[in-house]
Amino acid sequence: MANLFGTNLTATGQPPGTVSLNHSRRRITTCQYSGVGTAGQDVIVFGYNKSSDIVSSIRVSVVDNSATTGTMDVGLYTADFSNGGTVLTAVDIDLFETTPFIINADIAYPGTEVIVEGNDVTLRALPLWSVAGQTSDPGVTYAICGTIAATIDSTIDMLVEIEYTAGD
Repeated sequence: MANLFGTNLTATGQPPGTVSLNHSRRRITTCQYSGVGTAGQDVIVFGYNKSSDIVSSIRVSVVDNSATTGTMDVGLYTADFSNGGTVLTAVDIDLFETTPFIINADIAYPGTEVIVEGNDVTLRALPLWSVAGQTSDPGVTYAICGTIAATIDSTIDMLVEIEYTAGD
């Protein structure tokens, strides 16, 4: 009988890269945002993840505050924290969904699953460096962000929960 391993292990059954069996932990990052956003100008940072993290769920909930317009792309940026600031560089601004995600209507908690909405559930099993199209782990910090695609015309209250397995 042969041992067969999924993408969470190497062909020899070992954790990939620097992941150890003792440190793999399921975590949730929560971002609450209240405000408006302008298309082509604003990016909402939902959370930072290591390039070795495996994101399994991104859920968005919105309280309807009478906004009549508003959409966002949900994607991946690299985050650079040198020189006392944060510089984001786009990797793929709509990586996690296929069409801009509507945020101008009520979306009751626990929200809508963005990865499923994008019809690419294979993203749930891969470390972010692989999802980003890299061939090996670059050891960077990624930011999962909402890039405003259609201007939000009045204040919205949004909750974003990112569930992931830490790759450290």
